[in-house]
Amino acid sequence: MRIAMYAIYDKDGILDNFCKYYLTKLRKVCDAIVGVVSGTLTPESREELEELTDDFLFGRIKVYWRGVGSTALTTSVGTNWQSTMNC
Repeated sequence: MRIAMYAIYDKDGILDNFCKYYLTKLRKVCDAIVGVVSGTLTPESREELEELTDDFLFGRIKVYWRGVGSTALTTSVGTNWQSTMNC
C-alpha cells in the first residue's frame, strides 16, 4: 500500500488550485492520501479536501514532522502502518 501525506497551510485557509491539481495527480500513484492541515480551512476548502483525500488531520501542528507523520498514519491507517513503510 502506498500512502502519501500532504502538508497543507494557507494563512487565509484556502486550498489553492495548485494544491488541488497536485492532489489529483498524486491520486494516480497512491492508494491513500492523508492531508495534514496546519491551521484552518474555509468551509469550501474543507469540502474540496474531503473529496481529494482519504483522510485529514486538522489543527495547529506544534510537533516535529516525524511526530505529525506518525499521528497521521496511525489515525488514518491504524497502528500497523509501520509495516507498510519502505525506509
